[in-house]
Amino acid sequence: FDMARAVTAHMPKNAIYAGDGADTQNWMHGFLRVRTERAFLDHYPVGCMGTALPLAVGAAAAAKEEALESGKKARPVVLVSGDGAFGFYCSEINGAVQAGLPLIIVICNDGAWGTEKHGQIMQMGKVVNCELGHNDYQLIGEAYGALGLKVEDPADLDATMKKAFKAVHNGPVVVNVVV
Repeated sequence: FDMARAVTAHMPKNAIYAGDGADTQNWMHGFLRVRTERAFLDHYPVGCMGTALPLAVGAAAAAKEEALESGKKARPVVLVSGDGAFGFYCSEINGAVQAGLPLIIVICNDGAWGTEKHGQIMQMGKVVNCELGHNDYQLIGEAYGALGLKVEDPADLDATMKKAFKAVHNGPVVVNVVV
C-alpha cells in the first residue's frame, strides 16, 4: 500500500496511468484517482498480462506528439506493473528511450507471481515455479539508457517518486520498488 500511496501522491493531475499485473493492480485501484480524460489504460481488455508496457509506450508517444503540436509540456505516462508482468515486454524501454518519451515505469517487485503464489500456498501448501527473486529491474532500464532507481525502504518512496517525476521529461525512468 505504501507504494500505491506514493505513486498517486506524486502523480500530476494530467498524468496518464497504465496498469499491469494482478495483485499490483488490486492495490493500485484502491488508491488511484483518474483526474482527467484519456488517462487510464490497463491490460484487462486485452486479456494478457505484460501488454500494459507497450500500451504505455504508445500513450507516451501520443502525449509527446500532442505536446509538440500544442507547444505545451507532454503529459507524463505512469506505468505501475508487477515484476512478473514487467518481464514480458521490457525491451520496449529501448524504443521509449530512443524517442525520449515521458514515461515512468514503477515495478512492484514482490519477487514472485504473487497471485499464483498465494493461491498455491492456500491450495497445496507449497509454491511451484512462482518465485522470481528480487531482481534489479532498474538495471534493465539503465541498460537501455533510462534512469534507473531502486527503493528497498518504504521511507524512501516519497523522495524517489519526487525524483522520478522531476526527471521524466528528460526520458524514461524505471523505478524498482521491492515490496
